Amino acid sequence: MLTAIRDRASGWIAWFIVGLLCIPFAFWGISEYFQGEAIVDIADINGVEIDYYEYQNILAERRRQMSAADRDADPAWFASRAFKRQVVDELVRERLLAEDAQDHGYRISDGTLAQYLREAPDFQRDNQFDRELYLSTLSYAGQSVAQFEDLQRRRISAFQMEQGLHDSGFALDSEVRRLAALELQERTAQYIVVKPEKFTDDITVTDEEISEEYASHPARYTDPARMRVEYVRLSVDDIKTGVAPGEDDIQEYYEQNERRYLIPEQREASHILIEVADDAETEGDGDETDGEGDDADAAALKKAEDLLARIRDGEDFAALAMEHSADPGSAQNGGDLGVIERGVMVPPFEEAVFAMTEEGELRGPVKTQFGYHIIRLTRLAPEQRQELDEEVRDEIAETLALQLADELFAGQADILRNIVYEQPDSLAPAAEELGLEVAESEWFDETGGDGIAAYAKVREAAFGDEVLQQELNSEAVELDLNTLVALRKLDHAPRQLRDEESVREEIRERLTRNRARQLARERGLAALETLRAAEGEGEGEVESEGEADAWTALAEELEQTITDLPARRDGGTPEQQEILYEVFTAARPGPADGAKVYGGLTLADGGYAIFALSEVTDADPDSDEGKQAQNRIRFALRRRHGEEYYLNLVEGLRQRAEVRVYGGNL
Repeated sequence: MLTAIRDRASGWIAWFIVGLLCIPFAFWGISEYFQGEAIVDIADINGVEIDYYEYQNILAERRRQMSAADRDADPAWFASRAFKRQVVDELVRERLLAEDAQDHGYRISDGTLAQYLREAPDFQRDNQFDRELYLSTLSYAGQSVAQFEDLQRRRISAFQMEQGLHDSGFALDSEVRRLAALELQERTAQYIVVKPEKFTDDITVTDEEISEEYASHPARYTDPARMRVEYVRLSVDDIKTGVAPGEDDIQEYYEQNERRYLIPEQREASHILIEVADDAETEGDGDETDGEGDDADAAALKKAEDLLARIRDGEDFAALAMEHSADPGSAQNGGDLGVIERGVMVPPFEEAVFAMTEEGELRGPVKTQFGYHIIRLTRLAPEQRQELDEEVRDEIAETLALQLADELFAGQADILRNIVYEQPDSLAPAAEELGLEVAESEWFDETGGDGIAAYAKVREAAFGDEVLQQELNSEAVELDLNTLVALRKLDHAPRQLRDEESVREEIRERLTRNRARQLARERGLAALETLRAAEGEGEGEVESEGEADAWTALAEELEQTITDLPARRDGGTPEQQEILYEVFTAARPGPADGAKVYGGLTLADGGYAIFALSEVTDADPDSDEGKQAQNRIRFALRRRHGEEYYLNLVEGLRQRAEVRVYGGNL
């Protein structure tokens, strides 16, 4: 190939090219070609740019985070425009929040930033902040200290804004009680299903109808273009199998990463909560007095002290918690709260728990905004260092092998890219140089395949002009951060319309199935209309024998059993769940005895369900079950409302800002 280039670079053609190159040198000078790569902007926010380097750093960071959280994450998603746009939107949102915080006078102090950096795990060595590691990590990522710390200030500021809005969500008691009553509401209903299979035997599909379907929808009966490729694959996992760290390396890693092998202290506790009763109302004008509040507080404190004394005298803590604790979530478990971590409980409670030093120790009464607590430390496991046993040694060996494989992969990836480009007529040179195997895929099309063809990037490269038409090697395709493949065409089969005779049975089944579903729907709608008419005629009267017979007769005619639906909306089979959704949106039955509300819907499998709703039973939100539901709903509403506040702020900031995203640069 190089010889061909050399041959073409002689004679008048070469002089013509040289003349063209002289023109830009004459106008702009040769120095223009040594000023480095121009900085490409990804977005502009109120005149402030997000450049390509910042975008690429965040993009790589998000890929690493998502890959670590889900080893089976689809690599095609990381390469998609949707993922890239999501990252850009995140950057825009972060910038807008930080700018808004600054406009309102909020600042991230040097002390706050320093504390954040000191505690960041990526910069820890021997259980403390290591400045050399900090600087080398930034250098490896291509960031200056000023750039990185400015980015962290924006992130901390945006996070504080977001967290503050999330924590500001609240829920009204009336709203919580109403939703709890609705969640626990019960409805008495029955249903029958008009099955499409009932009509299948009576349907005849003619040859003319089959031919018409075939002619009208040829795309349904066309085999897509298919390919087979050969490929070489370079992956960190494959390289890792050939490397093995030494014992000295393992020992050094263990000593330098001591913090990773510390098992943190764990505490478990139980409590009994005594609530302070609401202030009693006075006679007359109904005003509340401070004296009554003091009395209520004193009464709660007295009760807590009496219970604490009874426990110290030997009575069972769990039994007393089940009988007296106002915390329904833990009371049913004898007051058990499970593992207590710092920052989870309110400060007075947390201080009491972490001040105890022995299992079984009691503290109290401890006052919080929820009332008075009696606390027992049920388990205390002090911080421990995990020994360098076989399990830890294997884990470190795996980590070191992966690090070494990553380093080797980076160099070999460049070699692979260069060889498949410079010698595009075969994959053999790259395979020989890197010790890789040239493998072959199964047949696949543009929409899917197995093995290597399961990746959208591979299919896109295979059906691209370079591989399909020019029959050259593809470029090295990045399947994920740790895997590259290069491929070339083996076989290709173009799109082809299948012969009508070969698809006649497929068409017959399709037409029969569609017609049966249509007949099931029509029969179900007619039956529903008849039932509603019968209900209307009997309105205001006791349910008639004829009406009851109509419901039963319909089931007998359809050869279906009348089935009772679960009383709650969260029960039943998937089919019943479809019906329950409609049942719980239906109007209540009328006041007359025996009155019913009828409804119907088309199911996912094509059947038509008819239901009869006969009774609605409202729940008591103040029952034990209702109170548990209220606690759950209040927590969910607070989170949802806080999230809405945050999203509304972001949307408002974006609407007021001048934001331009350069999609072509993603």
